[in-house]
Parts: sequence; structure tokens; C-alpha cells
Amino acid sequence: MKLKAPDARLGDRRPLAVQVRDELLSLIATSEIGPGDQLPTESELADHFAVGRTTVREALKLLEQEGFITSRQGVGRFVTQRPHVARPLTVLEGVTDMLVAHGIDVDTEVLAVQHTHVGNVVGERLGVPDTAPVTKIERRRGSADGALLVYSVDYVAAEIGDCREQLSGDGSLYELLRGCGVEIASAICDITATTLPSEVAARLDEDPSAPWLRMDQVHHDLDGTPRLFSSDFHRGAEFSFRLLRTR
Repeated sequence: MKLKAPDARLGDRRPLAVQVRDELLSLIATSEIGPGDQLPTESELADHFAVGRTTVREALKLLEQEGFITSRQGVGRFVTQRPHVARPLTVLEGVTDMLVAHGIDVDTEVLAVQHTHVGNVVGERLGVPDTAPVTKIERRRGSADGALLVYSVDYVAAEIGDCREQLSGDGSLYELLRGCGVEIASAICDITATTLPSEVAARLDEDPSAPWLRMDQVHHDLDGTPRLFSSDFHRGAEFSFRLLRTR
């Protein structure tokens, strides 16, 4: 098995074992290795990631605790399942970027684009009157086999102006906003366990009782101005999000 080189870790302040765990998980997802395949030895992994064997051992222990690999005494470690999409909450990234980073061939479909009024709930989050104009973008992201992974509803503030028509593209919304001169720098995020709205589940032919993770985010630009409110529904069986807690 030939592994791809890990990305640079510049600016990542998480424990090194956690970083290596994520890098190894990504390699499992994108390399020529699947359930039942054996991982390289600790020494080989240490050389590959340019870390000590103790760090590799801690990273492998995390993967084993999470059920992604298993250890066979005197033989080695083996992949048990393909990893679902697990991301740290401290990293601000778009849905498309997140899926691509895990080697998923993303199929994005724009379901609807409306120029409408923001309404009470979203207006409160964006700090604008409920009658303020907004562009509402409804999209689905699926895997190559057509399975729905993420259902998204985004509300873009009207200050974007004449550039709003470009936001109906199927690429990363962060990149589309950057093309409009808006750089998203931070987001305030709330996550809840939920199901798809009944009308959405019916329209997309999804099980209305299946578990989903709803991520509501208010996105701010470099000046701290709210520019975007998004509601992303992530399929519960495919996603998890982690938060590093320290004392």
C-alpha cells in the first residue's frame, strides 16, 4: 500500500496524536485500502508522518477506540470499516470542502434560489429587520452513488448586491462569496440532533425518522459583520464533529 503524504500541520494547535489520527483517518478514506486490509507498522507510520512511535501508538489507540481499526495479537492492525466524516468543530470550512477533504466525490445540486424576505428567525440571527431582502439557496450534496449526505439552506444578506446571482453555482459557497468580495472569517455554530423537516424528507424521498445533525451557523466577514446564515442537515450515520476541551 502506498500512502499519500500528509498535509502540513502549520497552525494546528491540537495534540500531535490527534492530528496524526485525523491524517491517518483521511488516508484510509482516500487511499487504496479498505476493510480487512492491514496497516503499515508503527515504525513505517512514524517515518511517514515524521513523528515518534509513541505519537503513532496514541493515534492508533484513538482509531481503535472509535472502531475504525482492530489489533490482532502478533499480526498487526487492520481496517474494520471506512471512516465516516469526522471533523473538529474548531475548523471553519464549507460543506463541499469538508467532503472533498475526505475523498468523497461530491455531487451538488441546487434545488432552489429565491430572492425573498429574511423572516423573524433568520433576521434575528443576522441582525436585520424581518422584512430585509435576502437570497435563499437550497442545495443537496450527495455521494457518487446518489445517497444524500447533506441538505442545506443558506440565507445570504442583501448587502452582497448585484453579485447574488453568482451564488446559485454548485461549488463551495465560501468560494462563491469570495468571488463576490466577501471573505468569511468566523462563524457561531449551534448543533442539534434532529430529523429532516417532513416536507423536505418527502420531497427528497428520505426516511422521515432517520437521524440527522442540524448545524445552524451565523457567518461573519473579516469586519465581524454577519453575512450568511446557514442550516445544514448532516446525515447522522455519516458525520460526527469533535471539540477539543482543555483545563
